[in-house]
Amino acid sequence: MLSENKKRSSEAKITGYQETKEISLSSKSNNLKNQYDIIF
Repeated sequence: MLSENKKRSSEAKITGYQETKEISLSSKSNNLKNQYDIIF
């Protein structure tokens, strides 16, 4: 039971980390797009 909880929490951490990475990547590309729009 305890190991199952540990496994779940580590999986949640991993998915949360992946989501954070995706969010930061999308915001970075949005920033680039905005700068690109300003330049042209």
